[in-house]
Amino acid sequence: MPQITLDYSANITNLDTTTILNQTHQLLASIADISSCKSRSIRQTDFLIGEGGANQAYIYLQVALLAQPDRTDKVKETLANNLISMLQKHAASIESKQDLHTQISVQITDLPQHYYKG
Repeated sequence: MPQITLDYSANITNLDTTTILNQTHQLLASIADISSCKSRSIRQTDFLIGEGGANQAYIYLQVALLAQPDRTDKVKETLANNLISMLQKHAASIESKQDLHTQISVQITDLPQHYYKG
């Protein structure tokens, strides 16, 4: 039951969020049950990066997973690196069309086993 949040700056005008979320699901499928995966994207209109340059943009992907003993830090690091690579391809496409410098970050979070859902 992973929870995925894709957060990005509003100055990115052509981000294909549906494809990014689908690709994230595909990458997650090898380490988690995605049958109840919940994903969302949020376009942030109020943001500040560095000193506020208009050509600064960001893409931030958070993946929250129920903690599993067999999901080691190495497994999560590999997932994060694969997600970063995927996002870098999307950023390169954006930057070729817009005068932007896009900062990318990925956070993998373990939810404790006592996480409750309804």
